[in-house]
Amino acid sequence: MKPYLLALVMVGSLLLASPLSAGVAPGNWDKVAALSPGTRIIVTLISGEQIASTFIQMGPVNLMIRDTNGTERSLARTGVQTIVSAAKVRGKKIKGALIGSAVGFGAGFIGLAVVNERKTASGPTWDGEAIGAYAGAGIGTAAIGAVVGAVIGSLHKHQEVFFTAR
Repeated sequence: MKPYLLALVMVGSLLLASPLSAGVAPGNWDKVAALSPGTRIIVTLISGEQIASTFIQMGPVNLMIRDTNGTERSLARTGVQTIVSAAKVRGKKIKGALIGSAVGFGAGFIGLAVVNERKTASGPTWDGEAIGAYAGAGIGTAAIGAVVGAVIGSLHKHQEVFFTAR
């Protein structure tokens, strides 16, 4: 396997295993329990019905909400598929920066290896000086990737997920 392809596989596997992509653990009600009364949420039931509402409280077996008509409803927790925020929230700058820097480093490192392979008849050289050049290219593009990732992360709006069923 060519060295730059191996580097690409390694960077990709690190990104896939990263806790940055971790979401809400299925079946975990901790985020719902931490909601303040009056928080606007959208509840999707297992039946597919979506209820725009405000959170009142959570009991051991039920969820108390107030729908848009002002009616208080008690929903069995076992019948809930997902609970998300009604308002869209901005993405995380740090998450975007970390993902951007990892992608930038991989692109710079591998890009220079590809260019170097085309310039030398025997393929890329992996001596001490060449490794420093590859790492330098990776670090330089990682900085650019971090800035781009932070900007994209802060501009991205999404609904926060508080609960998802197993």
